[in-house]
Amino acid sequence: MSRPKTVKPSFEILEDRLAPAVHLVTRISDQGPVGFAGELRTEINGAASGDIILIELQGWGSTIQFDQALNGPIGIPQNLTIIGM
Repeated sequence: MSRPKTVKPSFEILEDRLAPAVHLVTRISDQGPVGFAGELRTEINGAASGDIILIELQGWGSTIQFDQALNGPIGIPQNLTIIGM
């Protein structure tokens, strides 16, 4: 009589399936790295690689003023998609 085959359980690693977060920019101000929610600098600093920055400035015009003298330049060290509406 033959012996039954043994099965060794294993795991298969799948790719990451997290959806990117969407960060909404609704303010034209620049209060620095710990500024207000809705400011471009604040949303970039809070974003992870692969996230989306959506700029919606209805009624505010189309120019965001950055205070580089006070707050320094804006660095974008992660891979982001930035969309202006």
